[in-house]
Amino acid sequence: MIEKIGYKKADLIYSCPTVALFDDTLDELDKFVIDGKIDKQKLKDGSEVLLVMDITNKIKFEKTFKAGDNLPLSDIVLNEKEEQLDFSSLDFSQLGEPVYQKKVKSYTGEETEERSYAIGKRKDINVKIGAVIILDLDVANKLMTEAAEGDKGLNVFCSPDSFEKWGVGERNLTELSIKINNDASIEDADNLWYDTIAQTKGISSYSTTEITESMNKGTRKIMSIYYSMMIIIALTAAVTIGISLYTDIRMRSRKFAMLRACGMSTRQILFMICRQNLLYPIVGVLCSFVPLMLCNKLFKYIAQKVERGEWSPRLPIFAQGAESVPWINNVPYEYNLYDSNIKAAVIIMLAVYFVIILLVTMPQIRFIRKQSIVDEIEKSSF
Repeated sequence: MIEKIGYKKADLIYSCPTVALFDDTLDELDKFVIDGKIDKQKLKDGSEVLLVMDITNKIKFEKTFKAGDNLPLSDIVLNEKEEQLDFSSLDFSQLGEPVYQKKVKSYTGEETEERSYAIGKRKDINVKIGAVIILDLDVANKLMTEAAEGDKGLNVFCSPDSFEKWGVGERNLTELSIKINNDASIEDADNLWYDTIAQTKGISSYSTTEITESMNKGTRKIMSIYYSMMIIIALTAAVTIGISLYTDIRMRSRKFAMLRACGMSTRQILFMICRQNLLYPIVGVLCSFVPLMLCNKLFKYIAQKVERGEWSPRLPIFAQGAESVPWINNVPYEYNLYDSNIKAAVIIMLAVYFVIILLVTMPQIRFIRKQSIVDEIEKSSF
């Protein structure tokens, strides 16, 4: 199968996604260059490419490749007849005779026939590495394409003009991003886009607007449930706090009666109660910073281990000497919790708690004002 399209059986072939970027995006990559420089003119004439990796693969690849090295690339080019084939169907009989045909036993012990087909022709592309780039995770997730499941590995970045210079044409593009001006009509842009792709074959279109709207619908449903639960929890907490504080006042009724008998005014007692009650939310909010701080320290510790190559969230086969720690795949260690608007969150939390405390303090104030000093002392004496 390999020899039919121009490769020898002894060839070592690695899959490396190629991503074409426009000039404005290339300008943003200068700060991530660790070797060489970004020459946009050489990218456009197809003589150079950028070799890109994310920070989790830094230890693996940063010393393997350097700027100025030759990078032999190749691609499979289809002729016009082959371009008309429908690869979305699993009926490969239209491709003619198989290049590989063998009877094998499945895991159930049944004998089946395996067939493979090869189409296209090998196209060699000789380029040099213009620069080696290491991206942080946020930028990598935005620009890079996965080389293997769960691993972006290495990517080749080039210019959109490179494909024409290499003779592979735009037919080989698998993904195209289009950005419109802020003042443009999204509806008009969608209509123009769909009119354009209606004249083509084998192209799937995913509109950011449609995807965003679909995601927002799901998010709104989830958030409505979330806010409903939060309201129920807040109301339950308010009732619980109110009952607790009111019970506390009733249990200390004799103490308050004695203080008033000793000359303390009702206003002074009410002020003391309000001050004590308002102290609770302040202590609660301050204590909430402890788990936040510990959680953020854990995230930073994991991120440092991954960046130094000591830990790998990959399976052992991809770990390359690093200790495999698969559970960190479920930990958002790349995020800094303090990047969120914590000040606003604290202010809102305090405001909500203060309102709840003030509301549940009202029954306490009413009880103290209606309390009879003589009756309370006499009742507590027997």
